[in-house]
Amino acid sequence: MTTAKPKPLSRKQELFVAEYVKDFNATQACIRAGYGQRTANRTGSELLSHAVIQDAIRRRSEKVLERVDVETTDIIRELARIAGSDLRMLFNEKGDLLPMKEWPDEIAAAVASVEVVMKNAMTGDGQVDRVLKIKLWDKPKALEMLARHKALFPKDPPAEVNVNVVVTQMSTSELEARAASLLEKRGLRLVKAG
Repeated sequence: MTTAKPKPLSRKQELFVAEYVKDFNATQACIRAGYGQRTANRTGSELLSHAVIQDAIRRRSEKVLERVDVETTDIIRELARIAGSDLRMLFNEKGDLLPMKEWPDEIAAAVASVEVVMKNAMTGDGQVDRVLKIKLWDKPKALEMLARHKALFPKDPPAEVNVNVVVTQMSTSELEARAASLLEKRGLRLVKAG
């Protein structure tokens, strides 16, 4: 008994896979691959639901990581450094900024940029002031990515559901019970405003 060979991807699906592994944004990948912009969100979700597409994404991602010689553990380690960054580690006990060569690896990896501004403040002392601006990588984004890796968040949160019910001769409590029942069938719950 032979197993059926998976159907090859269409050119558009191949483009979607190539675009998706750039930023893992299905909607944008659909748009860049030439799918309709109005339906890109839905199309992206549909494409990601196909096992053959998921397999192609996995294979393509592995190839990209092999080319740059990056292991998954390296990525997780760097995300953890950003997520756990503490700017206080850049300063000594007096509150003075440490020289860059003395920055601990954990915080140095979390620094996105350093800008040095030389300015002559009008203080009358004739001194040129040096101002350092330190920008860290996006900590909330790193935390979100780690949480997704650890499966702390669902892959796709449930879409907002609007329920329109035409009601006649129904009390508020009966209406709330009916709405709660309809939502419960979709795995959602009723939250009362106010």
